[in-house]
Amino acid sequence: MPSDNSKVPGQIFAWFEKMKGNYEKNLATMMERFERNVDKQNLRIDTQNLAHIEELKINYKQQLNDKNQTVEYLNSEIDFYKQQVFKQQEMLEQLNSRYDAVMHTLLSEKKQISNLKEVVSSEHNQTSSETNHTDTAEQEHSNQVSFDQNPLSQTNITMGDISAKESIEERADLYAQAMELRLNGDQESAFILFEEAAKSGDIKSMGALARAYFLNEGVEENQLLGLSWLITAASLGYEPAIKKCEDFKRTSPELYEQSLALVEQL
Repeated sequence: MPSDNSKVPGQIFAWFEKMKGNYEKNLATMMERFERNVDKQNLRIDTQNLAHIEELKINYKQQLNDKNQTVEYLNSEIDFYKQQVFKQQEMLEQLNSRYDAVMHTLLSEKKQISNLKEVVSSEHNQTSSETNHTDTAEQEHSNQVSFDQNPLSQTNITMGDISAKESIEERADLYAQAMELRLNGDQESAFILFEEAAKSGDIKSMGALARAYFLNEGVEENQLLGLSWLITAASLGYEPAIKKCEDFKRTSPELYEQSLALVEQL
């Protein structure tokens, strides 16, 4: 009996030892499982992170490539528009140069025409009161003398057909009537009489006819015809016309030559 009681503490100790061993074994198993799970989770997370990082790298490279392509495209567009702007500037400079040349030519022609109109107007205003028959007779006499001395008579103008059509008195009367009509504002009627008198050989009427063509008095403006009549009057010794023809021959030789070619057709 006493021997059985002495065995109880040893059995209890063995039981506790066994429980301790089982607990430690279970704990080790749990820790092993936990560590495996942690390793798996870490591996999964690391794998996901690496995959995400690789994806970010790929996306970054793609974005960088797209950005470089965009920059390259924009640079090409900038170069293109620079070329366009440069070409437009060149074209604008050419247009400005042509515009300046055209405006210079137009202003020069306008100035010449304006000067001629002023001279023609002033010259014929001074002669508007010279309408009597005595002055006309003296004029015809001086015409005959000046015609031989005037260099412009070399234009081969023949007045034989018109000199015999009207008498000096009739020409002077036509000129006086035309001057009166012009002073009264009847430009068209004045032009008709000036033309009739000019074609009959009256040099003052030729000058007045030139004025009418230049100043659009009773007839449509025609510089060629106006200068042609002025040349005709100059060839017959009309001093104001001689002076102006010399000026015009110097300043506008082309217009002068064109008008000179029309003289024989008057």
